[in-house]
Amino acid sequence: MPNPGLSVDRLAWLAMRDYCEKQSRKGGAFGLLGRAFTTGRSRRLSASSSNFRNDISSDRMMDYSLAVDTCVQRLTAEERDILRSSGQLPSWFVAAVEQEREIERKRR
Repeated sequence: MPNPGLSVDRLAWLAMRDYCEKQSRKGGAFGLLGRAFTTGRSRRLSASSSNFRNDISSDRMMDYSLAVDTCVQRLTAEERDILRSSGQLPSWFVAAVEQEREIERKRR
């Protein structure tokens, strides 16, 4: 994925996007309750529940985006070069993003 025309921030987001999408779609307790509540209900109620889940997922993606932006600032020059040349992030990056996301979530 070498692409010197993109910023390091963008390259980091592209490297993390699939992970963030997967994590954002996890329903947790609310997802399970929403599915249980709409089972056998009208389509309108089901669509409303789906919109609610989409809103939550979108909010989570925004949280991840901000966390990735914060963690990019911690990359060393060598890690930035590796990201530019191979699209690979350092092994500590995912854990740091999760930690930043949790810190930000608790602030609200």
